[in-house]
Amino acid sequence: MANARHQIWHRAGPWTAITTSVALAVLAAPGCDDGNGTGTTGGGGTGTSSTTTSTTGGTGGTGATGGSTGGGGQALTPELTPAGTTQSPLDSTPDSTGTNFYFVGHKAGIPGVFKVGANGGAVSDIFIGDPLAGPVGISIATDDSSLYVADVSYDNTADDPDSPRGVLMKMGTTVDSTPSPIASTAGYRPRGLDVTETTEGDVITFTGVDPSNGQPGLYSVLASGGGVTKIATGSPFVDPSGVVVTKDKTFVTDVLATDTRFASVIVVENGVASEFVKSLGVGYPAGISVTSDEKLLLVSGIDPLTGTDVIHTINVATKEVSSFTNAVLEKNLDAGGLHRARKADVYSWCDLTTGDTGLVYKVVLK
Repeated sequence: MANARHQIWHRAGPWTAITTSVALAVLAAPGCDDGNGTGTTGGGGTGTSSTTTSTTGGTGGTGATGGSTGGGGQALTPELTPAGTTQSPLDSTPDSTGTNFYFVGHKAGIPGVFKVGANGGAVSDIFIGDPLAGPVGISIATDDSSLYVADVSYDNTADDPDSPRGVLMKMGTTVDSTPSPIASTAGYRPRGLDVTETTEGDVITFTGVDPSNGQPGLYSVLASGGGVTKIATGSPFVDPSGVVVTKDKTFVTDVLATDTRFASVIVVENGVASEFVKSLGVGYPAGISVTSDEKLLLVSGIDPLTGTDVIHTINVATKEVSSFTNAVLEKNLDAGGLHRARKADVYSWCDLTTGDTGLVYKVVLK
């Protein structure tokens, strides 16, 4: 089945229950209930209300935001971009405190970078048009001063007629900030990216393809410029997408890495890449993030039975996979990027389908 983001729609593996409580913020979502329902008792632990479903142990409650649930129940609170916007978000990232959310997408068919507050409201156009060509990933500097954009379609032929497409770009966070290519990344066709702080300054870790030999893999570059460092390339990478860096490991979603053509999460440690978890259904770009204690991975996904969005969680210690959905996620069919605020367990997640133009969401773990 074709996907609006990607040629292949990757479906999820076995359905299991999430073990962490998730609050999904949804402001003015079309067709959403206000949450005035009454929870039901879950005999094995399922509690439900008009806007929330708990797939863990406990008893559902009654409440204006969908009720409370025991033992890891989920709650629902409001959406970031209001219905009717036209930005078609592909990937989004919060600033360090989760106050502002930045995202890449298209407005009237023109690629751009946009901003919305954590409580929703008006969307600001940070930059639209050339030199952006196909932005699919975004991350933010550790001090919130700059944005970094992965543009998979940027045309490098003005400098080198034989150069493949794609580049990482750097830009400011204020309106009319113009993106500037990071020259050394030209031709790497970057997809996902994450930014970490080092003694040399911010480092951008990104997925892409080595322009010298066509090998997919994981790379890094100083945000200030300089040469690209090859971290790991080749097998098991096939089509690497989202990336998140922890203290001692890097996790990558690869949308084609298994023989079932489902997605895998690949772990890279000391320059060696290996399969961590396989057979996940994901959208594109296949967002991945990690909790601040680095115990739980979150992956933006798709349920195999319904074709609707889920958030997969992976216990880093045990590799146990769980999946969460609710009334808002179920309205979405095309899951995108996922990033966490640097100083809080607040996440920015987006989808291309709801409201005809897609929406950016705030996800909070409780």
